[in-house]
Amino acid sequence: MKISLNWLRDYVALPQNLEPQKLADRLSLSVAEVEGYEREADQFAKMVVGRVLAVRHHPNADRLKVCSVDVGKSVISNFQFPISRQIQNPKFQKSDAVQIVCGGKNVKEGMLVAVALPGAKVRWHGEGELVELKEAEVRGVKSYGMICAGEEIGLGDMQERQPMVGEDPQILDLSFLPRSSQTIFPRSRSSSRGAFPSEKSLGLASVKPGMPLAVALGKDDVVFEISNVSLSNRPDLWSHYGIAREAAVIYGTRLRPLENPKSKIPNPKQYSKLKTQNSKFSVKVDDRRLCPRYMGTLVENVHIAETPEWMVKRLTAVGQRLINPLVDISNYVMFEMGQPVHIFDKSKMVDIVVRRAKEGERLTTLDGVKRVLDRDMLVIADYEKPIAIAGVMGGEDTGVNKSTSSIVIECATFEPVSVRKTSVRLDLKTDATQRFEKSLDPHLPPLATARVLQLLQECAVQGKIPEVCFVVDVSAKIAVPKFIRLPLEMLDHRVGMIVPRAHAKKILLGLGFSVKGTAKEWRVTPPSWRATRDVSIPEDLVEEIVRHCDYNTIPDTLPAFSIAPPPVNSHQLLERVLKRFLAGAGFCEVEHKPFVNPKEWERFGLEKGAHMEVVNPVDIGARYLRQSLLPGLLGDVRTNRSVSDTLKFFEWGRIFSPRTGEYSFKKSSKERLPHQPVTLSLVICQECGQEEMLRLAKGMALTALRHAGFKAETKISAEQQHPAFQVGTDFLVYANGVCVGEGAVASALLITELGISGKQNIGVVNIDIDILADVRVSQQKFLPLPEYPTIQRDLAIVITENIVYKEIEKTIRSASSAILESLELFDIFRGRGVPVGNKSLAFHLTFRSAERTLTNKEADDEIKKIIAQLQKNHAARV
Repeated sequence: MKISLNWLRDYVALPQNLEPQKLADRLSLSVAEVEGYEREADQFAKMVVGRVLAVRHHPNADRLKVCSVDVGKSVISNFQFPISRQIQNPKFQKSDAVQIVCGGKNVKEGMLVAVALPGAKVRWHGEGELVELKEAEVRGVKSYGMICAGEEIGLGDMQERQPMVGEDPQILDLSFLPRSSQTIFPRSRSSSRGAFPSEKSLGLASVKPGMPLAVALGKDDVVFEISNVSLSNRPDLWSHYGIAREAAVIYGTRLRPLENPKSKIPNPKQYSKLKTQNSKFSVKVDDRRLCPRYMGTLVENVHIAETPEWMVKRLTAVGQRLINPLVDISNYVMFEMGQPVHIFDKSKMVDIVVRRAKEGERLTTLDGVKRVLDRDMLVIADYEKPIAIAGVMGGEDTGVNKSTSSIVIECATFEPVSVRKTSVRLDLKTDATQRFEKSLDPHLPPLATARVLQLLQECAVQGKIPEVCFVVDVSAKIAVPKFIRLPLEMLDHRVGMIVPRAHAKKILLGLGFSVKGTAKEWRVTPPSWRATRDVSIPEDLVEEIVRHCDYNTIPDTLPAFSIAPPPVNSHQLLERVLKRFLAGAGFCEVEHKPFVNPKEWERFGLEKGAHMEVVNPVDIGARYLRQSLLPGLLGDVRTNRSVSDTLKFFEWGRIFSPRTGEYSFKKSSKERLPHQPVTLSLVICQECGQEEMLRLAKGMALTALRHAGFKAETKISAEQQHPAFQVGTDFLVYANGVCVGEGAVASALLITELGISGKQNIGVVNIDIDILADVRVSQQKFLPLPEYPTIQRDLAIVITENIVYKEIEKTIRSASSAILESLELFDIFRGRGVPVGNKSLAFHLTFRSAERTLTNKEADDEIKKIIAQLQKNHAARV
């Protein structure tokens, strides 16, 4: 966004000798980032006003002329130009002149022209890059400068407004300039509160040859480039008046009020009786949420011949293209106050209806593009068709031009999210959308309407006074800003020093805040232009104060505070421990986008019905949120199956269940978001038998949980969990007695689907981290190293297939005494020597006493008791 220094001076008395760099630094430190600045006069360096004293034909070129130009004695002396001759012309005083070759068809004696001297930078015929001008010889005739056309020195708009004389090429004629070097805008002193600037110019020194061109044109402004990114939460700064308010606080000077304009906004009730007498003009707002306030003003007898020069200078300084007087006035008000204004041609429309667009409705916008609208877009329409896209751009059919005499002024407040979405969907970014999407002050429309009416009056043709025929203000209830409690102790604590109370209060008052309260706590009410989506909590107030206190005054010492251990985050601790363990166990961590195509996995039961669908999917084929991490992990197995015989993957992430979750859809809303548990899933694929894979999956789940500090166990699941898994392999995982997950071995159908061949099997485990995080970690106990040796015995037994390992382990431990230190199953065998329907289990048993060295007899006695109990309970054979 561009900000004019001269424009700022209309509202705040800045130092006359202010260095632009210093102002840029202060604004960057306290308000918004200034990316740079430009002096308007820099582009007119080494350019002066000249008067053509004589014109003669070029002896060697029919289309060129040789001109004697008065550029001032000081210029001739400084550049040491040879004087072409003493010009004696009855119209002019005796003057020294320089010789310049010119091709302009409209050049004539007595004309005031823009002369570029050697060293000036121009664009030849207004095209290409800037070229530094030098003395030259043109067809055998010396030329000591250049008489410029407007487009050659960046004044194309000015040239377009001068009358065409003869054929192209044309040079810029400065003879029409007012007999003053610049225009200033005095303020009315009739009111102590100030008023809008008057546009009556005061005559200053006359334009004369040798005067710097920048001075003659009033191009003495400095234009600052403000970073739009730094204004994302500050709708009030998208205007000159908003920046001026901040500058007034920075320099401790008074801000001239924007209120109380000369042309007050008429009372809508005053004109309601004219509704039927005039053009039957009415305004209807169908959606008050998307359009909280709409002001429409019907004005007749509008006659403005051209945009006044002072307004042209302001608009061109900030990079705004001139269109026509009415549009220029609306743009001027937007850049001045921050409130976008649109002006309709009343003769091309009926009434106004603010409504949602109909699906497929079309509108040709002012840029000439035919746009297709949809139901989510808000439009301004009459009772026949849309005439503008709310907050974005007007329609071509109702656009104003120089001959428009009956207008409707639109000043409105639109819902920012709606404007933003419409702008993005149409790929149409305008100055208006940039302001509306920041959530504008709903109190601005009356002030902006009044300002437009004032400018219409002051820019009108002599004797043609615009007539306000009807005013309507359709408004929802405008919220009153609520006060914020600011404990002063908190202010000092946040800043890191004691902030002078008087200075802090002066800052807040200068920024428009209301401050009340005691010596310990203030009640601060933000102004309407800061209460939309900007200032709402005490920390915001602290920021307002400290940014104007100068950050360099804050001592660079650490504040004193008590040290306390940070709160324990169970999810983070578990993530750190489990990921580290799995990585050490040879697993690769993977991460997938949460979007899936459920059709591929529904037949395996991994994804079920009632998926959450994404509104704006990246991939239309994967527009649903996943219900399990396994599809992604199994897809990785399929992708990498040819890379290695052994694959181990795990993923930590959220899944999305259709049942109601704990998070609210909106603040203080009863509607809840879907359940989104954090889940850990792991997949093992390697060459082994089904039973061995089941033991691997169980063992990995148990070891991981025990590593995290839980007492873990697994239990066979009574129900088949998924069609994707082999019957009888489903198991549940417990941590400290709480079921936290499940696991199984893949079925033959799933293995075939993944393209796995040979003797490879796949085991999977899912752990619900949200449940696990609520389980209290077991207390770890550390024991001293044992003093006495162990005795080991191996035991192999044959039992029937229907007896599970858990029952055998329970029997062994119950039959042995306290000296049984550990029990390890190291082999399961089926085959020769083992009857069909039976299996052989082999164990390592370790015995140790904490009080003495055991004897072999004691170990043998323990083995006998264990064998006897196994024979009794399970008919086991050694």
